[in-house]
This record gives sequence, C-alpha cells and structure tokens, in this order.
Amino acid sequence: MAIAASLLSGTAGCANDQSAPTPTERLRQKYGFTALAINVFSVQEAWSDGHGKSSTFPWQDRYDRISTWLRGQSVTPDVIALQEVYGRKVCPGSTRAHALDNETVLHLLSGLRTRLSANYRVASVTVRRGNQDNLCDVLEGTAVVYNADRLRNVTHRLATDPVAADDLSKVGFHARSSHPCDKPLPAHRDLCALIDGATFATSYIRSDGRQRLGPTLSIFELVAEPGKELHIYNEHLEWSQPAAMNAINTAIDTGEGRFDNRLYPPILLGDFNKGASDMRDNHLPDASGPFGRFVNAAYLESDVMGILAGKSTAFPAQYPLTLLGARAMPRELRPVEVQPQEPLCSAIEEIWSDHCGVFARFAPA
Repeated sequence: MAIAASLLSGTAGCANDQSAPTPTERLRQKYGFTALAINVFSVQEAWSDGHGKSSTFPWQDRYDRISTWLRGQSVTPDVIALQEVYGRKVCPGSTRAHALDNETVLHLLSGLRTRLSANYRVASVTVRRGNQDNLCDVLEGTAVVYNADRLRNVTHRLATDPVAADDLSKVGFHARSSHPCDKPLPAHRDLCALIDGATFATSYIRSDGRQRLGPTLSIFELVAEPGKELHIYNEHLEWSQPAAMNAINTAIDTGEGRFDNRLYPPILLGDFNKGASDMRDNHLPDASGPFGRFVNAAYLESDVMGILAGKSTAFPAQYPLTLLGARAMPRELRPVEVQPQEPLCSAIEEIWSDHCGVFARFAPA
C-alpha cells in the first residue's frame, strides 16, 4: 500500500487507558470517517474457485454475507460505494415480475440496517445501460449507501434541475436523478423512502458513439459538525475508453471548483480495473493525468479495487487526511497489501463478489 507520508501523515494516538483523550484523539473521534468500496458483481450465482471447486447459490446470500460479516467484525462503515448494482432488470416472457426497481441495493440496505442496527440510507442509484443478460434488458450502475447517524447527505439539495435517470444524451458534469423506485419488490416498498434522490454524474461518449456514465459525486456533512463537506467520487472505470479517463478530470475539476467548502480533500474510490502496480508506476505519479492530484490510500495489490485520497496541496480543506488503517474484506485481518494466494477474495462459502472489498479509516492529520 503506497502512502505519501507528507500528504497522508500521522498515526493513530495510543493513550493510556487511565488518561483522558488527547486533543488529537478527540479531533479524530469527532471528525474521523470510514469508507468501503465493493463491486457486488450484480446477481452472479455460479462460482468457481479456480481449483476445480464450483458452487451455485442465490445472489441474495452473497449480499447478506456483507452485513453479517461486518457485524461479526464490529465494523459499521460510514460510506459504502457500490459498483455493478441493478437499477432494473426486465426479462421477456417471464411469469414473475422481473421489472423490479433497485432490488439489489435495497436488499443490501435491508441487511445493513437490520444487522448493524444503524440508520443506513441510499444517497443515489445511478444507472447506465448494461449488456443483454440472458435476453434481459439490464440497467446497471453504481450506488452510494451511507450511515445517516453520522453523515447527512446534502447532494440532492445541491443537485437542482437533474436530468432523468435514463437520459442518454447529457454529456459532462451534471445533476442526475436517482433511478426511480416505482416498482420495487413488495418487501422493499417501504425502503424506497430511504433513497434520497438526485446526485452529480459525469457522462462521456464512447468510441462507438454510445453515452456512458463515469464517476458520481456525493456530498456529505458530519451530523455532529455540519457546515463543512465530505466529497465522495464513486468510479467504475472503463480503461479502454480515453473519454472515460477525461471524465474523471471533468468530474474533479467541476465538482471541486463548484463546491469548495471542504472538510477534507476529496475521496475517489471504486473499481479502477487496473492493478495496483500499474496504477502506482504509470498513473498516480502522472501530475497531468486523472489521478495526479491523488495519492494511494488503500489499493489491493491482487485486485483492482482502491481508495484514493486527494492531496491537500491540490485541494485545500479544513483538514488534511491521515489514513488510520486499511484492509481487504472479507479476508482475515491482514495488511491490505498482502497478496492473497487464491483467485477469489475468500472461500466460495464466504465470498461477497469476484473482487475483494477495500476499507479505509480516515481522520484529520
């Protein structure tokens, strides 16, 4: 895990149990936050561990494992950035109602609220047209879930005049409606009220002429200390498209230029579809590239999932960031940079996805 000490400096305080918290510890308790990025791999149900072992089980079981594992580890993330969630999947000739809205996100949300006993909400569900899946029409994309006991989502108040969720013409940075929740699974109907609404998205045109959505921006305040903003950019990067790389710079330039009341430098996290060594050797050091203003806070050496933190020199804020810790999930406790020996993040019986999740704890430097 590569960390620029001058930009993400400091270590967690270790006070004696009998002493009062130091000023640094009090500051970190008040202003610290945690983030988790997971590519949930849509509704995949057939799995192979690469060593001849295969298994099939409902996608709902995988999603339930996330909240069950977090409860067992006593981890309650403040922000959970998701990739490959379904907005809607419509299948022809089916006897059951497959045209369900936000089914995967709401299933995960229900488990988080129940098992972690926290007030989780969904900031937004941002969809893009996916590929045909067994002749089904899939609207797939990203979502941001957050703990409303600690964070207040202010994005939907700032994102005025959003375009429709399925708008295929808007290009560049803009406000976009969250995917509607008009036809949820009956068990999820009450959960629709926990989806806040509009967000900021940046779209681009692929080389084949199709529109594609790039990073989204969610803006939060700390409930205990409102007035300063935490900016979270959720990305599922399409490396084969130069316009996708440009969309990152467009999102950061516009978002940070328009909303500069920062508590911290921004966080850019998600599935980057590039290994850690390639990011470290070829992309993060490039000051003119899309990641030149960020440092590697937590990036899995054996995966493509990562969390990048903005440099305080590039994004002046009330506080620079300290990384207090990072880890892969649901792997056992070990440093995030340790190379797993198996192709999946954990045993088939325990996996969340075909990727590990990556988790980081931040606080003021």
